[in-house]
Amino acid sequence: MREGRPKTPARRRRRPAPHPTGRIRDAGVAQVAWEAQGQSVLVVVVLRYSRALWAELMEEPTAASLCRALLDGARYFGGSPRRWWLEYPDCWVVKQERDGTRWRFTSPLPALARHLSTELGVWMPRGRGLAEAALDYLAWEFVMKRARGRRADDNRALRAFLDETAQRRPHPVQPGRAIDDVLAEERGYLRPLPVTLDGLDAVLSGGDEDDAAD
Repeated sequence: MREGRPKTPARRRRRPAPHPTGRIRDAGVAQVAWEAQGQSVLVVVVLRYSRALWAELMEEPTAASLCRALLDGARYFGGSPRRWWLEYPDCWVVKQERDGTRWRFTSPLPALARHLSTELGVWMPRGRGLAEAALDYLAWEFVMKRARGRRADDNRALRAFLDETAQRRPHPVQPGRAIDDVLAEERGYLRPLPVTLDGLDAVLSGGDEDDAAD
């Protein structure tokens, strides 16, 4: 009887770090992306730790429209992220300085960020970023299957979809937890919204000079 070849010990698969370690360093940080969907622009904000989504269909691609969507997202999450990372931002939002090391954000984005004590940054992921992946998800699961082409009605339906479907998905790296469960934890890492948002309309109307950031 021939002896079989000795078996190579199976490699042990690395398990995700147990909660609450691992990606807790990302709590309170958001990634932002947008793309055209028909006659509207779909903007998505993803909190890195909980993977909770805010999304909104806006009429036109302007920095002021993006600011209003970011503010709506902060209200939805119950606080403002400590940093917004803009994934592959378009030229109407940010421009790169000639030296290639700094970015200049279009007004009124810097003013909104200062008002909410949130930092701005540009994120150039290798491959699909979190926000771009969320755009793919919403384009397929909401825009194609549920949107009707009337922006106000679609935004109401989108809000219901976020509450009832998107936030109830299983968390991708924390077994046994839903996204909205982790969001409840991540809220403790968000910046508190100002007691009053008076004067914010003036901020969103522009008027500030563009700001540069690394």
